Amino acid sequence: MDKKVSAARVDYDGDGAFSTDDAPRPVSPTTAFLKKRDAWLRAVVNDVRLAHPTARVALHLAMRMDGRKQSGAWPSTKTIAKSTGVSIRAVLYAIDELSGRDRAEGNWSGVRYLHVERKRNIGNTYWLNFHWE
Repeated sequence: MDKKVSAARVDYDGDGAFSTDDAPRPVSPTTAFLKKRDAWLRAVVNDVRLAHPTARVALHLAMRMDGRKQSGAWPSTKTIAKSTGVSIRAVLYAIDELSGRDRAEGNWSGVRYLHVERKRNIGNTYWLNFHWE
């Protein structure tokens, strides 16, 4: 006697909507953003030119972006320094390094991992730059 096995029902995104393994399903914008964010984090970690504090700052900024609104992150440099265990000066250097600025030469060079909008007395807003797109 043969029993027919049905496809397993899997809740992929945790939203309560089940789909079968063999049915194609659309990718939500949040899921797409999180996949890009993971690829961005791998690129930052694998870039041997970046200093260790820069990688810590990058990880902190990326983890503050959840993709729901994809509106970036806006922590203060003091908050970043406290959360990552590096000095405020190291945070400033890391933000410059992630945004592609070379402080030694004073110009823009290298990969721009981060887009920074600087506003005096209001704060910075940070967005991940998916440079492969």
